[in-house]
Amino acid sequence: MRSIERWRNNTKGAVRIVAFGSSNTELTFANEGKHNWVDWLYVSLRAHLGRHMHVINQGISGETAEMLLERIDRDAVSYRPAAVIVTIGGNDAIRGVPTEAYAEHLREVCRILREHGAEPILQTYYCPVYHQVNWEDFNRRFPANMQANRDLADELGLMLIDQYIRFEPLYRRHPDEYAKLMRDWMHVNHLGNWLMAQNICDRLGLPALPVPADWSPDADRLLALMDECAPRLQP
Repeated sequence: MRSIERWRNNTKGAVRIVAFGSSNTELTFANEGKHNWVDWLYVSLRAHLGRHMHVINQGISGETAEMLLERIDRDAVSYRPAAVIVTIGGNDAIRGVPTEAYAEHLREVCRILREHGAEPILQTYYCPVYHQVNWEDFNRRFPANMQANRDLADELGLMLIDQYIRFEPLYRRHPDEYAKLMRDWMHVNHLGNWLMAQNICDRLGLPALPVPADWSPDADRLLALMDECAPRLQP
């Protein structure tokens, strides 16, 4: 909430937020012309905090935490952002990167961002559709990486947006409904992106997002089921 008020009041200059991650962040034609979570957040910040807010999408498909380090100067630091939302860890799990190594790479990302005056905000993924791939190593590493995000946020005193704790109970209890918010086993569709953005707005203390009229039945039902399965992300 303190961050939101600083951003709201800093109207004499641009306030830049960088979304830094992999395919679940990246701008892509796979979204079929619909907003992803970064777009929704951008619209919400400008609507509720002001036109001085700018969100820059720097997601690249296939990236790991180590790869973020290789481009952090160009794609994050160079914008002199107020905050950087880091969403990473899925490809590390797919590639078999040990969780300890993943956590150290992520720690270094946060160190560099802070060194340059940017506030790191760690965001976990939603829940993959584990049963569609059933890779024992991935199914173990992925939740371990999400826990590493939580542990690092606690250790460094960072804001955490924990999407996984909202999505995973819905997947476990209502797998058929959960499938309606996924584009494939590892990526959310337009409804999943809307739910991610709603969770971010909850965490930041921003008003609820509108629901496009033609999405309303599915979006309202999925949000209600998510609320039933797991608590809202509190500011």
